[in-house]
Order: sequence, then structure tokens, then C-alpha cells
Amino acid sequence: MMIKKITRESMLHLFNIKLAFTSEYLSNYFNCTFQCLRNNLKRIGYYSSFTHNAKYYTLASIPEFNSNGIWFYTDPEVGDIGFTKYKTATELLLNLVNSSESGLAEDQIKEIMKIRVFNQLKILTDQSKIKRMKKGGKYYYFSRDKKISKAQHRQLNQILHIKQQEENLRKAREKIIETATSEDEIWVMRTNIDYLEKKCHEKQQKIRALTFRLHDIERSRDHWKERAKEIKQEVNYLQTEITGIKKTNQRESYDE
Repeated sequence: MMIKKITRESMLHLFNIKLAFTSEYLSNYFNCTFQCLRNNLKRIGYYSSFTHNAKYYTLASIPEFNSNGIWFYTDPEVGDIGFTKYKTATELLLNLVNSSESGLAEDQIKEIMKIRVFNQLKILTDQSKIKRMKKGGKYYYFSRDKKISKAQHRQLNQILHIKQQEENLRKAREKIIETATSEDEIWVMRTNIDYLEKKCHEKQQKIRALTFRLHDIERSRDHWKERAKEIKQEVNYLQTEITGIKKTNQRESYDE
């Protein structure tokens, strides 16, 4: 059954199922006008999203804001929905720049807020609410407060200096590695040649040894052939003698 009356309990029950809803969904769910919904949400306490054109709502008791004053709810269908404790995305952006230790570049702000911020940055810069300056090949945004801005510039210069040193070191290492790689390739090639020459020498030695062994076997085989022939002749001679002895014995037996 459609719930008609908007109460804290009915809201808590609904937002216990899901932590963020569009205004359209809530109006349809409670069967009320958008103005009626807004009035009741104000009474209970709510936040509207600074992402997705502010069309998502959540109850004021739900968000756990981080140090930037931001809380994201990850919807399985639309992804991250951002809420902030500040009134608008522009106010949030202004606070991010003013509270930054070293100023912020556009891509850094975009990474924090997860939305495009070019137009808001331009508006704030044109209104002289923040300052823009190019450093290290990109634009950074700083506070208009002179004391804060000075500290931000000093901190950013240190960061960029360290990054430059790291980049120089990286390039130097790459150069060393590149040179070392060439030398290593030459060393590997020379090592492979020496290894192959050694293997060839070992193979040649083995072939030479096997050739001598084969020669010895062949000579030994010829020797044993001759020896076998001599033994065979000796056996034949002995067999002839045995046959002669047998015949002599038989004659002597007949004579008796």
C-alpha cells in the first residue's frame, strides 16, 4: 500500500532500505507535490546531492562527512552520489581551496569532488574569491587571504621542487639503466659466444675420444676375430684327434 503521510518514522523506514533517493521517487512514493516533500524534509532534516544536478536526497542523520566535508553514497545503478555539509557545490569548492595547504589544481579538485569543476572555478576566479596562478606547467587555485595564500605558495613550491628533483633522478636512473642495458647486452652476447665456443670444444673432445674408442673397439674386434678363428681351428684339430683315438680303441677291442 502506498504511504500517504510523511513522518520521521516513515522516512527512516524508507531510507533504511536505501540511503539516497531522487526527489521524483520520493514525491511518487509519498504521493505528494515537490513543495510538500521539501517542506517535510526541511522539518526532518536532509541534504541534497552536489552531484547529479542536486536531484538526490538523503536524511541529515545519515552522512558521515570526511575532513573535506564530503560523503559519498555508492548507488549500484548510478555510482557515487556526493553530499556535503556545505550549502552548495560552489561553497564546498571555495572551502577546499581555502583550506588547502598548497593550493589545488583543477584535476585535484575533480578527483576530490568527482564532478567537473571548470565552470565553478572560473566563476569564483572572476568574482575574485580565489586566485589562479600557473606553476609547474599547470594552473593552481589559491585563497584570496594573503596570509593563507603565502603559505600555500611556499608549500607548493617545496612540493614542486621535490617533484622536479625526483623527475631528474628518474631520468638519470633511466639513462644509467639504458647505458647499463647496452653494456649488459654486449656482456650477454660475449658470454654466450664464450659459452658456445666452450661447448663446441667439449663436443669436439668428446667426438675425438669416441673416435679413438671406436678405433680401439674395431681393432679389438679384429683381434678377437683372429683369436676366435685360431680357437676354432684348435677345436677342429682336437676333435680330429679325439676321433682318431676312438677309432684306435675300437680296433684294439675287435682284435682282442
